[in-house]
Amino acid sequence: MAQITAPVAFLLAGPLADNIFEPAMQTGGSLESAFSGLVGTGTGAGMSLIFIITALLGTAVSLAGYLVPAIRNIEDILPDYDEEPELILDGTEHTASEQVVPA
Repeated sequence: MAQITAPVAFLLAGPLADNIFEPAMQTGGSLESAFSGLVGTGTGAGMSLIFIITALLGTAVSLAGYLVPAIRNIEDILPDYDEEPELILDGTEHTASEQVVPA
């Protein structure tokens, strides 16, 4: 599920770089004055700006996820892989490896 956005990102990155960010980061472009000190101007500056923006967005999403207790405590909430689940039959607990004979 987490990987489903990758194809969308691939489809959007090229047109965004070619049509919006690269022209905006050329000399005299609309974003040149704001970001030229960070990524420079000219060929590749628009793509560099995209990398920086996506890195900042990824960091923001990670930090936002940390603020959600269910995500932050996932290691404590979910059982370990190798634990045997407990079966509750007739009010008594049994491990999955026990053979339970119905009464």
